Amino acid sequence: MGDRGAPAAYAGREQTYLKHRVLKEYLGPWAQKLGSTARYGQRRLWYVDCFAGLWRSQDPDGADTSVDIGLKALDEAIATWRGDRGVPLNARAIFVEADPGRANKLRALLGQRSGGVQAEVLEGEFGKNAPIIKERLGSDAAFLFVDPTGWKGADMAYIAELVGRPFRDVLVNVMFDYLNRWVSAPLPFLREQMERFFGLRADQVPADLDENALMAFYRGQMKQRCGIKWAADLAIPYPASDRTFFRLVVGGQDPEVLRLFRNVEEGVVGHEAANVRESAKKRKQEVRTGQFAFDLPGPTLDERYRRMRDGDLPGAVDLVEHELRGRGPQRFGDLWPQVLEGHHLTLRALSTAVLAAVRRRRFVAELGPRERVLKDSHVLRLGAG
Repeated sequence: MGDRGAPAAYAGREQTYLKHRVLKEYLGPWAQKLGSTARYGQRRLWYVDCFAGLWRSQDPDGADTSVDIGLKALDEAIATWRGDRGVPLNARAIFVEADPGRANKLRALLGQRSGGVQAEVLEGEFGKNAPIIKERLGSDAAFLFVDPTGWKGADMAYIAELVGRPFRDVLVNVMFDYLNRWVSAPLPFLREQMERFFGLRADQVPADLDENALMAFYRGQMKQRCGIKWAADLAIPYPASDRTFFRLVVGGQDPEVLRLFRNVEEGVVGHEAANVRESAKKRKQEVRTGQFAFDLPGPTLDERYRRMRDGDLPGAVDLVEHELRGRGPQRFGDLWPQVLEGHHLTLRALSTAVLAAVRRRRFVAELGPRERVLKDSHVLRLGAG
């Protein structure tokens, strides 16, 4: 593959590369920020990979896996805060693997690593290990990565045992392509698995929901069942088509979860995916035609992401107006989390759109004479526009 595409270890599974890039770009800042709080007292961080098998790894050192990403993020946080500044930061990791052979392979890989992270492998299914994980975590800060190969075993009830506390973020890979294929399937065992995945009891998963509505339903269930305040999702498409492969759902207690997640979405799903998907399409064309395709300059923003972002902008501004109309003047810091949760926009893009509406007198903002950027403290109210 070309330099602008995914690494060779991800050839033919570029969607996994983009998923891992989202994980890395989110987890790194999460670990650094939580690690910084060790300046004020003892802090222990956990990375929990709930479906951690190395079964599709093409790298002998596992560098193309979520296992490696999680350990490196914690190692880097330790190097920053404990190594360079001497703060009392510790980090541990738990990897859950149901298959005994893959669990042993994972133990062997971990045994070859150096670094300051204490890691262990819990053999068995995620659900059976959830009580053990809960006991291990105690009241510590933790990041959970829930990445099943379908949806079986990723029950909402298991996630609920482990999140819902301060400094607990979760990233769930909803295998949308699989889910979309079977969401209306009449087979009882599939319906039962999906009800458990969505955290339902007697109810059924609503039928005939489109992709966005289905994900909004899942996010709502996560917030309700897991005690999470904020939840958002992003879409990772097939490498060479516009169909969705994964929807990654993040959840946590702090609105900074949303700000970081939307920045990662723009960087990975917007900018990086443009070149990765262009390279995958080029390779597919070469295989189909048997002819070499010239490596022309790639796009700077993935067109699928651009359509999603631009389509969300009007609704985002409308939601700001709706909130102001219903609740009166509000701080921008109280408005933007509500908007970013369900719209594929960065905080910067939303701020720019709201300021444009201020100039049109749709809103009034209490900015100082030299202020050109909306801050959380700025108060917005309805204008005359």
